[in-house]
Amino acid sequence: MNRDNKMIVFLVILGFGLGIIISSVINSVYPIVKYKEYSEQKIIEEAKKLGMIEKEEYEKLYKKIAENESVKEEVVENSEVARDVDEKYLTIRINKDETSEMIVASLYEEGIIRDKKEFIEVIINKNVEKKLKYGVFKIKENQTYDEIIDILCGK
Repeated sequence: MNRDNKMIVFLVILGFGLGIIISSVINSVYPIVKYKEYSEQKIIEEAKKLGMIEKEEYEKLYKKIAENESVKEEVVENSEVARDVDEKYLTIRINKDETSEMIVASLYEEGIIRDKKEFIEVIINKNVEKKLKYGVFKIKENQTYDEIIDILCGK
């Protein structure tokens, strides 16, 4: 490379560097991100829409299970599943160490899903095998597989 070519390469690299620095400064001073303020109540409302329940509600339900009061208890593959009192919802607890296969087995054993293979196919098609969350979820009876998966993925 001769001297003119080296100078051109140097100026191009210098231009890119300055452009990155200037755009970073502008973005820091005038960010385009819109921040939303969420109250604690709003977060709880949104979480309930996704099928999650509060700790106190789970503990109350769990006590009913322990006392055998009008609630049926079944332990399936490390999952605790209990019928809610009104029989319109199922409350399911998924432990952190459960695999998607264990979760599917629990859902099948409880009667939430009708076909393990079909449910697994939907999970694979949606590419959420590793995205199933752990925790306590409230699932309506007769929900579609997509709705159940959305609840279990925290969507």
